[in-house]
Amino acid sequence: MARRYAGSYSPDPAEKAAPRAHPWQGKVPTRLGARVNILFALPFLFVIPAFFSPPMEMAADLAAFGAMMLSAWLTREGIRAEAAYDARTVARRPAIPRKLFGSAAMGLG
Repeated sequence: MARRYAGSYSPDPAEKAAPRAHPWQGKVPTRLGARVNILFALPFLFVIPAFFSPPMEMAADLAAFGAMMLSAWLTREGIRAEAAYDARTVARRPAIPRKLFGSAAMGLG
């Protein structure tokens, strides 16, 4: 009959019986929530009517859509960079001010 090998590098069966910790235990939720995700929905107010308008208005609406989507993306990445910066005790600030560029792109849109 087979015997279980119980060397110093073998897994202990008692460890498997221990309950596992919840995957979110000890983690802080980020600020990336619905407030940032709503920025991705707002530009669609420009793209839908763009296809029912003359070509010059369509180009302007699509440019506004692109600028606002760029703004949403830059803002989300800026908040991610800020969260990563705040999570470290020793860190350099992000090189590109993404939230500042995001607000400028929103103004252009």
